[in-house]
Amino acid sequence: MNSSEDFLMATNQPKQYASLDEIRLMLGVSENTLRYNETFPKGIKIGRRVVYKLTEVNQWLESNRMAQ
Repeated sequence: MNSSEDFLMATNQPKQYASLDEIRLMLGVSENTLRYNETFPKGIKIGRRVVYKLTEVNQWLESNRMAQ
């Protein structure tokens, strides 16, 4: 476990941000599918790392829901 995971467990807070790699694994798509999608939420750069706000990713998913 890394220090950010330790911090999240210690604060008992739900995860608010995820990397593109984590999101692509959750959704089962390639990074390029997300990266080059013009409507996908913009990332937040922290040093060399880019993270995405999970509430924005969930909103994006809901906006792409297919009609029944």
